[in-house]
Amino acid sequence: LYQVILTITKLLAPFTPHLSEEIYQAHFVSKYHEPSIHLTKWPSANKQLIDKEAEQLGELTNATVSAIRQFKSDRDMPLNAELSRVIIYTSDPKRANQLEQVGSDIQGTMKVKELSIKVGRPETEGKLELVKIPEFEVMLLISLD
Repeated sequence: LYQVILTITKLLAPFTPHLSEEIYQAHFVSKYHEPSIHLTKWPSANKQLIDKEAEQLGELTNATVSAIRQFKSDRDMPLNAELSRVIIYTSDPKRANQLEQVGSDIQGTMKVKELSIKVGRPETEGKLELVKIPEFEVMLLISLD
């Protein structure tokens, strides 16, 4: 948390110079050699903290939520309209595991009553509509009932 606040303070310094300086003087100046935040080194990414799997999981979640949003938008549905059922299909068991990890996030964000994740290819099921996310090799079957 200490590092996050210091980094945010440095990033905000060009836009809120007086506030950033006050925060720096109150909490950080004693541990750094620079007398002002405006003389400190600009923050850089710590490559050791980058988690490629978490980034991929975030991209998959974003793509899935975007596909459901687009589905609702195409049908002039409000984004807060509840969908009774969404079935997510993927041929990759690892991808299914990733989707299981974020299933409750997708379900809550898009107001899905029942969310299922299955490995394999979908069979057409009555009133369900198919939505594809090709970059992740994922297909969604969405029910409006």
